[in-house]
Amino acid sequence: LKPKNANTKIKTDIWFKTLCAINTITHTDPIPYGSVVQKYNEISSGRLYTEGNFGIQNWPKHIRHLLLSGMNYYDYDFVSCHFNTLEQLNTHYGGKHLAAVSEYNQNVTNIRNQIAKDCGIPLPNAKKLMLAIVYGASINSKVVLNRDPKSKRMRKPSDLWLNCLELSYGDEAYANQIWENITKNEMIKDLHKDVKKASKTILNNAVTKGKGKREYIKNHYDRWLGKYQTIGGKVFERTPSQLLSHMLCGMEAFMVSEVALTLNNANSTLFIANFHDGFISNGQIDKEHYEEIIYIVTQKRLTEYDGKLADKGIVMKIDGGALNDPFKSNGVKPQIRSTKEADLPFDQFLPN
Repeated sequence: LKPKNANTKIKTDIWFKTLCAINTITHTDPIPYGSVVQKYNEISSGRLYTEGNFGIQNWPKHIRHLLLSGMNYYDYDFVSCHFNTLEQLNTHYGGKHLAAVSEYNQNVTNIRNQIAKDCGIPLPNAKKLMLAIVYGASINSKVVLNRDPKSKRMRKPSDLWLNCLELSYGDEAYANQIWENITKNEMIKDLHKDVKKASKTILNNAVTKGKGKREYIKNHYDRWLGKYQTIGGKVFERTPSQLLSHMLCGMEAFMVSEVALTLNNANSTLFIANFHDGFISNGQIDKEHYEEIIYIVTQKRLTEYDGKLADKGIVMKIDGGALNDPFKSNGVKPQIRSTKEADLPFDQFLPN
C-alpha cells in the first residue's frame, strides 16, 4: 500500500483491513453515504485528537491521499510549527538567541534528512525525534520518572529509548547503537540545549494562578494545566518539558482554530479536518493570505495573554496542496486477476 518504500507484510495487512472497514462504514446507514465520521477529544492543551483507526489523524499520509484524492480536498500544514513557535516565543519574551533552532528553522528538510542519515534511522522516525526534542525529551537517560497515574511503577523507559527499541525490533544491542548515534549527534545536542534555554524563558513568562501545589499555568489558547499531578497517591511537580508542551500545543491549537473560523466564514472553502499543526479544506486556499491572518491574530493574542503590548505576531509558513492519488503519480496500476473477480461485490475481497 506504500508506493515509495514498501510496508512490512503486517502493516500492509493492517491497512488493507482498515481500508476494507472504511469502505464498509461509508456504505452503511445511518452515516451519510461516502462519509467517515470523525470523533475528536480535546486534551488539556486544547489540542484535538481523533479516535481509533477511522480517525483521519491516524492514517499514514499515503492512505490519506489514496482515500481523499480526486474530491477537491487540500492538505495543509504549518512548516516546522513547534520549533518556529519556540523560537518566536523565546524572542518575544526576551530570551537569548537560539542559534541551532534558528538554523534548523531556516533549513528544516535538509537538516532533518541529514540527521536521519547520520543516526541511521528512517525519515519518519527523524520527524518524531525532532518533536521529542522540541518537547524537551531527555537525551541523557534511558529511564525517567513514570508519570502515568494508572501505573504502580515509579520509573519507566524514556520515550526516546522506546523509539530506539522499536526501530531495532527489540534488539537491545542495535537499540544501543541507535541511542548512541542520536545522543552524540552534534546538531541534536545543540538543539536540545537551545530548547532548554527557550523553555526557561517561556515558562518564566507564562501566566499562572494559585500557589504551591495548587498552582496552574495558562497557555495562549486559554487552557490551564496544574503544575503538580498526583501519581500513585503522591504529588509530583510536572517536568519543564510537560509544561513547555502545554505552551507550544496551546499556540498551535489557537492558530489552527483561527484558520478554521476564517475558512468556515469564507464562501468557497470549508475546514474539513484537524491535524494538530495542519488541516484539510474542501478547496484551495491562498496560503499567503492565511499566513497574514495568523500573524495578525497571534499578535493580538500575545497582547491579550498577559496585557503587554506585542510588537509582532507569529510568522508561520503554510505548506501543502491537493490530495492526489499516490499510485497514479508513481505509475502503479491496480491489478484485477480476472473479469469474473472484477464483477464480484466488494465484500468478496474482505479478509476473514
